[in-house]
Amino acid sequence: ATAPFGIDIIYYFHRYLGVIAFALVAAHAALVLVDNPALLAFFNPARAPGYMTAGILSVLAMLLLVAASLGRKRLHIPYDGWRISHAMLAAGATALAAVHIQGVQYYLAEPWKAGLWHFSIAVWLALLVFVRLVRPWQLARHPYVVSEVRAERGDAWTLVLDPDGHGGFSFEPGQFSWLTLGGSPFGMTEHPFSMSAPDTGRGRIELTVKALGDFTRTVGSTRPGARAFVDGPYGAFCPSRHQAPGYVLIAGGIGIAPMMSMLRAMAEHGDTRPVWLFYAYRRWERMTFCETLDALTTRMRLSIVHV
Repeated sequence: ATAPFGIDIIYYFHRYLGVIAFALVAAHAALVLVDNPALLAFFNPARAPGYMTAGILSVLAMLLLVAASLGRKRLHIPYDGWRISHAMLAAGATALAAVHIQGVQYYLAEPWKAGLWHFSIAVWLALLVFVRLVRPWQLARHPYVVSEVRAERGDAWTLVLDPDGHGGFSFEPGQFSWLTLGGSPFGMTEHPFSMSAPDTGRGRIELTVKALGDFTRTVGSTRPGARAFVDGPYGAFCPSRHQAPGYVLIAGGIGIAPMMSMLRAMAEHGDTRPVWLFYAYRRWERMTFCETLDALTTRMRLSIVHV
């Protein structure tokens, strides 16, 4: 689903859809209780049938999922811990809802309704198995090795990764990938970073990371030879998908990374189209890729406005 739209739009859609789904489930519970207040007794697990307790727990799991997702930064929930809890709460809420619906039976009275429900659960389980088991297994069979760790201005580091025993993957300038470093692809510890150099055709990947969080602060201490796993490419933020006689690029801080991939690719291909880059940074001496950008102005029609 991300290929035609880009992952940002899909994430926003996922978030809004999750909020709407929770509102509908909460409305369902409220309407049932308004219609039959005697069901309030089922909030006591000792008196409630198991399937009713499962329904209540499913709603609570969804409530926790939505609250943690919308308020993660305010609640100071670590990113890695949030991702794991998000997946567990989603799986738990869905499993409990399945038990609830199966127990109530009202929604399964007609064969087509039962078929639709069971089909939906089967598809969801298949996606879960693919994302959490099949895809990590594929990544584990195609590892990468860190061949260089290069310091950049502004507390940033460029990781140079080479495929280990395979050909890697092709990508377009502006795309990103999910990096697992110092762990297993089954561990749900991957982080998204933009490629900061274009595709060389040899599978090599360069990812530029700024030390901003718990994980990114450890990137600079990575030793050459370390094993990594890379899942990609992703993203639709690519000039090739938006052909134009020229481009205006706007970047702030480490947001320059995907722009570097675009600019370097244009320079290597002898692209003569004009490009204006507006690049904002708080301190001049910490501006990442400052010297590289100056060098690119001599190889292509690049005008830079520093902010």
